[in-house]
Amino acid sequence: MRKALYLLVGFVLLAGSAVWAQDTATIVGTVTDSTGAVIPGAKVTVSNPNRGFVREVASTTAGEYSAARIPIGDFVITAEATGFEKLVRSGITLEAGQTQRVDMALKVGQVTQQVEVVGNVATVETENATVSDVVTSKQIDNLALNGEMVFGLEFLVPGAAIADGQGSALELGHAGGEMSVSFNGNRNEYSQLEYDGGNNAQESSLANGGGVTPALDSIAEFRISTSNYGADVGQHAGALIEMVTKGGTKDFHGSAHEAVRNQAFDANDWSANQQINPPGGNAPKQPLQWNIFGYTLVGPFYIPKVYNENKNKTFFFWSQEWARYRAATVIDSGAPTQLERNGDFSQCDPASGNYLGNQYPQFTPANCILPTVNGVTVDKVTPVNNNGADWLNAYVPLPNSGPTGYVSALKVPTNFSDTVIRVDQNLSDKASLFVRFSSDTWLKETVPALWQGNSYDTTGSNYSVPARQSVFHLNYNLKPTLMNEFVMSYTDTPHTISPIAGPASIAKSVDKPSDWSASTFFAANSNVKLMPGISVSGGGPFGFDADNGNYRGPYDAEPVFNYRDNIVWLHGNHTIKTGFFLEKFQLTEQFGYETQGYYNFANSGPSLPGTRWRICSSAASTATRKGPSTTTATTQEATDSDTGDERISSPTSRMIGR
Repeated sequence: MRKALYLLVGFVLLAGSAVWAQDTATIVGTVTDSTGAVIPGAKVTVSNPNRGFVREVASTTAGEYSAARIPIGDFVITAEATGFEKLVRSGITLEAGQTQRVDMALKVGQVTQQVEVVGNVATVETENATVSDVVTSKQIDNLALNGEMVFGLEFLVPGAAIADGQGSALELGHAGGEMSVSFNGNRNEYSQLEYDGGNNAQESSLANGGGVTPALDSIAEFRISTSNYGADVGQHAGALIEMVTKGGTKDFHGSAHEAVRNQAFDANDWSANQQINPPGGNAPKQPLQWNIFGYTLVGPFYIPKVYNENKNKTFFFWSQEWARYRAATVIDSGAPTQLERNGDFSQCDPASGNYLGNQYPQFTPANCILPTVNGVTVDKVTPVNNNGADWLNAYVPLPNSGPTGYVSALKVPTNFSDTVIRVDQNLSDKASLFVRFSSDTWLKETVPALWQGNSYDTTGSNYSVPARQSVFHLNYNLKPTLMNEFVMSYTDTPHTISPIAGPASIAKSVDKPSDWSASTFFAANSNVKLMPGISVSGGGPFGFDADNGNYRGPYDAEPVFNYRDNIVWLHGNHTIKTGFFLEKFQLTEQFGYETQGYYNFANSGPSLPGTRWRICSSAASTATRKGPSTTTATTQEATDSDTGDERISSPTSRMIGR
C-alpha cells in the first residue's frame, strides 16, 4: 500500500494537467445489503462476454466500487460477498466517455444462490454535468449521410454550425473530407478531435479534422461534448469530438457497402444549358460520379488446439474503403479570338471588314482599345512577342462559345482509400490493451490549379495527402481499487502538390519552353522551370487570370505525438484521478506566391497611352513553426510608354497568407 501511495503522489506532482482518452467508459456503484448498509470488500466482476473482457474490482470500506477506463459495449456485472446471494446484472450498455452508475443490493443467503437482473439502470447521466450526445453504430447504419462522410455526424448535436465560407461543404462533403464547424459560437479551431484517444487534429488547420478519416462502418460510437466537461478531458475551449473504432468479438462478422451518386440521377447545371445549348437540345450534363465502397471483417484470432481456443484473448477488426469521384465545375470565361492571338485586332476596328462591334458590344471602341505603335493607332501588331505566344499556348484556350467565350465542364479524378486494423488483447483479468493503425490516401487532380483564380482548365494540380495514425492503449489494475491507463499515439499528414498542364492547354505543359526569354526575377527560383502567372483585364474584349498555383512539391507535414498516463484510485467515498498529458507538435510548411512572378496587364484609363503591367512574386520558403505565420512578398509596378523604354518603379509590399 505504501508503494502505491508513493506512486500516486509522484503522478500528482508530475501532472500539470490530466487529459483523459475518452474512447472508453467507466462503471461505478455502491454495494449494499437489503437494509441499505454498505458491504466492504465485496468482489465485483465486470465482463463483456462478446469480447472476452473481464475486470475484477472490490468495494471499499464505504461500499464503493469502480471499473474505470473499460471498453464500450454490453456488460454483465456480478457482485459476491460472504453471507449474501450472488447478484448478476446484465443488459448494461456503455457508451464512449460515459460514467454509468450501477448499484448492487445483495440479499442475505448463500453464495451458491444467484439473483439475476436484466437492465433496469438509470439512463440519465448522474455522475457528471457534461453536455454531450452520442451517435452509436446502430444509428450510423440507419443514417443517410451525404457522401458517407464521418464528420457529417458533427451536425447531429445542438449548437453545431458550419463555418462561414463553407456553405456548400455538406453538399461537397465526402469520404476523406473534413469540415470547419463551430460549436456554440466558438471558433472552429477551438474544438478537439480524438480518435481512440489519440489526437486526430491537424493542429495548424481551422477544420475539425485533418488527420485520418475512417470509414463510417468502422466507427462504434461518435460522441460530442459541447460544455461542462471536466478539466480531465479538456484540451481546447470548444467541443470535444471523440471517435471510437469497433473492436473484435468472439464471433466472426462481416459487412460490405457501396454508395453511388451519378449525373444520370441529376438535373443539368442551369448555366451550362444557357452557355452551350445545341439547337433543339440541352448541353451535356455536368460530370458527377461518386462511388464509395468497402467492407469490414471482425472476429477472434485463434489457432485450433494451439492458441486462443476459447476465443477470449485476441480479437481483430479490419476495415477498408475506397472512393472514386469524378466531378467538375463549370468554367465560364472570356478568351482571345484566333486573330487576336496572332496580333490582329481588326475585329475591334470599325474601319475593318472584320469588325464585330455591331453584333457583339465587347468589340466596340469603348471596350476594345486598339494598340499604338510610335504614336500611331494600328489594328495589327506583328510579329507577336515569343513570350506572349508561349503564355497563350500554355494558359489560354481557343474560344468555344461565341467569338470570345470559353465554357467547359471537365471531369477530373479524385481517388481516396482508407484502411483500419485494430487488435485487442486480454492479457489477464487485470490488464488489457489494444493497438490500432489507420491509413488513408487522398489523390486528387484539380483543374484549374489549386487555390488560385484561374479562368481556364489549362492548368491543374496533382494533390496527394497520405495520412497515418497509430494508437497504443494499455489498461492495468494495480490493485482492485487502483487502476493505471497509458495511451500513446502518432499522427502525420504530409501534403505534396505537383503543377500539371490541364486538358485545354495547347502547349500541354506549364514549364517554360526553350524560346522563353524573359528574365527570372528571383535568383533563388532560377531552377524552377514553371511559367509565370498572368492576368489580363481591360483594354480588350476579354479578360482572364492564369497560373499554375502557389505550391510545388512537399509543402506541409505535421507530425503529432501524444503521450498520456492516468491513474484512478478509489479510497472510501473518494475517487481520485490524476495523470499527465504530453503533446509534441511539429509543423514544416512551405510558403510562396508565384515563385516565377505574376504579370498583371490592366487598362489604366485614358490618361495612359498604353497598358500597365505589375509583377508580383515571392520566393518559396520552408519553416518549422508553431502557430500561424505569414510571409511578405514584394510588388513592383511600372508603366510602359509608347514613346520609349522609360519605366517608373514604385516598390510596395503586402502580406500573403493561406
